[in-house]
Amino acid sequence: MPSPLAATLAGIREALSSAPPQPLGPDERLDGRTVLITGGNRGLGRGIAARLGERGATLILALRDPDDPVVDALRAETGAEVRAVRLDLEDLSSPPALVDALATTRLDRVVLNAGMVSLGAQRSPAGLDRMFHVNCLGHAQLVEGLLAAGRFAQGARLVVVSSEAHRSGTIDLSRLGVAGDYGVSETMDHYGTSKLALTVWAWALSSAVPADQLGVFALCPGAVDSDIARQAPGWLRVLLKPVMRGFFAAPREAALPVAWLASSRSLDGVTGHYQHRTTVKPPADPVLDPDTQRAVRGALLDLLGPLRG
Repeated sequence: MPSPLAATLAGIREALSSAPPQPLGPDERLDGRTVLITGGNRGLGRGIAARLGERGATLILALRDPDDPVVDALRAETGAEVRAVRLDLEDLSSPPALVDALATTRLDRVVLNAGMVSLGAQRSPAGLDRMFHVNCLGHAQLVEGLLAAGRFAQGARLVVVSSEAHRSGTIDLSRLGVAGDYGVSETMDHYGTSKLALTVWAWALSSAVPADQLGVFALCPGAVDSDIARQAPGWLRVLLKPVMRGFFAAPREAALPVAWLASSRSLDGVTGHYQHRTTVKPPADPVLDPDTQRAVRGALLDLLGPLRG
């Protein structure tokens, strides 16, 4: 059975289990706070943008196409101030350009939501595994740049959309990001590795940056009715669409835990927090290992050096 199909069946089993929402009080709002969301124009990202806009946040959507009509739609839907900026996580010049474009902005929340599943091996323009570049390296490049440039407000929060698939990933520093050859049946293994590397890097930040300066949070949102499988063959999309619509969480529902992580006052001063949907639990062991954290963060920064030329 192709692993993407197996993952879909696992998502159905998960979606059938109940997960009570984490409540937010009416005063736990984001008025006056600026939130940057990568991939905030569709699927889970759009649900996150709507939820945070409704809580009063000023939204900056980091999109490949900043002219996306979702900006006007979200303004009308939430009454929030919304603008879009260009970000292509595969383009090595794009994250630094976004950091420069935010020169007068201080970010209170950053949500790393954009992600992809490629069915089989694909290469990014830099010659890296495409899932690794989009899901991990591009986000690390962006956040490291924001940190170095002082774009975070005091007490900001970084919310990383990870996946329980990170538990099946492996860290091999000698092959980090290497674009190998693999087929559909190995896709989820490589997706898991990209999410594991992302989560280890995030925990390295939580260890290096004081919690009162930047709180680091990660979550698996569970099975979401989104278009993350848009690269699947047509026959598989036809099969998946009704299954996902019938059994997976709608984006607005799946966004509730992200809204809680971004808004709950109980998380002030907290860092290194992981949850699967609404269940708080430890991430995989490599994420918690300080040596692995330092090694992965260092390897990502080293990788970006020669790539940037």
